[in-house]
Amino acid sequence: MSTERIHKFQPDRTLALRGFTGFGAAASLCEATANSFKLYGVFRDQADFCVLVIYDADNLYEHYSVKYLPDFDLSGMQLNFDLSYQGLQTIDSAKFSWIDWAQFDAVKTTGEPVKVRLWDHATLVSGNYAAAQATCSFSAPGGCTIFDRLTLFVNNVSFDFVAGGGESAAYVAETFANSINTYNWSRFENNSVALIASADASGNLTVKNARTGTVDVNGTSVIWKSGMKFPGVASGSTIYLAGGAYTVSAVTSPTTLTLTSAALNGTNTVYLAEYGGADGNDVQVYFVVRPGNMALAVSNPVLQLAGGNSDNVVWHISLDLGAVGMDQIRQAWLTFAPQLAPGRTYTDSEWSATFSNWTISDSNNLQALQCAGPGSVRTGNGDATCVYSGNGWIRIAANNYWHGFARQTDTPGDFVTISYKCASAHDLYLGTSLFNNRGIVSVTLDGDAATSLDCFLNV
Repeated sequence: MSTERIHKFQPDRTLALRGFTGFGAAASLCEATANSFKLYGVFRDQADFCVLVIYDADNLYEHYSVKYLPDFDLSGMQLNFDLSYQGLQTIDSAKFSWIDWAQFDAVKTTGEPVKVRLWDHATLVSGNYAAAQATCSFSAPGGCTIFDRLTLFVNNVSFDFVAGGGESAAYVAETFANSINTYNWSRFENNSVALIASADASGNLTVKNARTGTVDVNGTSVIWKSGMKFPGVASGSTIYLAGGAYTVSAVTSPTTLTLTSAALNGTNTVYLAEYGGADGNDVQVYFVVRPGNMALAVSNPVLQLAGGNSDNVVWHISLDLGAVGMDQIRQAWLTFAPQLAPGRTYTDSEWSATFSNWTISDSNNLQALQCAGPGSVRTGNGDATCVYSGNGWIRIAANNYWHGFARQTDTPGDFVTISYKCASAHDLYLGTSLFNNRGIVSVTLDGDAATSLDCFLNV
C-alpha cells in the first residue's frame, strides 16, 4: 500500500473542478503533474463559468480511510505559477468582473471573503501582448483653408482642431497626437478608457489602446500609486509622465518600472502608456468633419481599434498568501468565464488554461497534509466507543463528515468520551468543528501509552 505524502496546492492530488453551469458547458482538469496542469472546456452561453478549487480545508473526495484532516493554516506560504489563457476572459482585462474571472478568491476561517486581482501580481513572461490600434490619414492639399475643422471624439471626450490657414496634414496629425497624449485620461472612472497616439511626416495618425493612472517619479524610477498597474508594458515603449515623453527601460514588478533617462521628480504624476490585450478591440473613435471644409479631410472618419491580443500570453503570478490575507482559509479558487462578446450573440467556444512552473515556498513547513494513513484505526462519531454526555446532542446531516452525519450540541457542559487502547507510542488525530463560532472545545487526554495529539478545530 502506498505511503505517499500529499501536500496543499498539489496539482496532481488536491485540485478539483466544480461549478461549470448548464446548457452543455463542460470542463476537464487534466495533464496534471506535481508542478503543472491544464484545463480544457467549452462554453455555450455568455453566462457560463467554471471554478477551479485550488485549496479546500475539507477533503470531500477521498475515502474516509485516507482522507486528510481539516487544515486551515497557509501562513508563510508563497504560491508561484505561470498562466496562459485561450478563449477566456483574461486576467489583463479591465472590464467589470461580472463573475470573479479577474480574482483569486478565498474564504477565511472567519467566513470573510478575500478577493485578490491576479493581474496586480503578474509579470509578462512571453507571448504577443499587442495593443489594439487604428490609423487614419489627413490630407490638406496646399495647406488648410482658414476655419477648416475636425473634431475627434472618444466617448464623451473631444479633441478639436480649427485651422488658422496653411497648416499641413502632418501638422494636423501632430496636433491631434499631442492633444491625446497630454490629456488627463485618469479623469475617467476606474481609468476605463485611454488612448496614446503618434503621428508621422506623411500626415498619418495612429491611436492605440492605453492605460493611465498616477505615479511617483524619482529620476529613472517610477512607482505606481493609483489606476492601472504596469504588467505588460514593453521595454522600449513610450510612457508619458505629466505630458512629457520618456522611454521605458524595464518593468521590474507590477508596480515599478525604470526609464532610460531621468524624468522630472514628482508625486502623484499622471502617466500614460500602451495597454495591450483584447480589451482594446472594443474601442472605437470617430471624427466629425465640418461640412464647409475646403482642404482638410480625413481618410477614415470612424476608427475601430483592432489587433489587440491576450490569447496564449504567459503571465507569471506571485502571491504571498499571508500578505494578501490568505494565511488562514477554508477554501480558495479561481473562476473562468467566456470572453465578452460585445455587440454580438455569444457562440459556442472552446477554451483552455495552462498552468506551469507551479511552486510553493513554505517557510513554516506547513504544506504537508495530515492523514492517518495505512495501518491506522479510525473512530467515527457514530461508533460505540463514543459515549455522549449531556442533553444537547443531536444528529445532523453533514456529507463531508463520517458516514454522512455529525453530532452537534449547543449546550455548555456537554462532552463526549472516546475510549481505546494501544500498546505502543502513536499519533492521535482529532478532527472536530466549532459551529457558528460558538462555544469552546477542550480536550483531556488520559492513558498509559505515550501519545502525540494533534487537534484540528474547524472554527
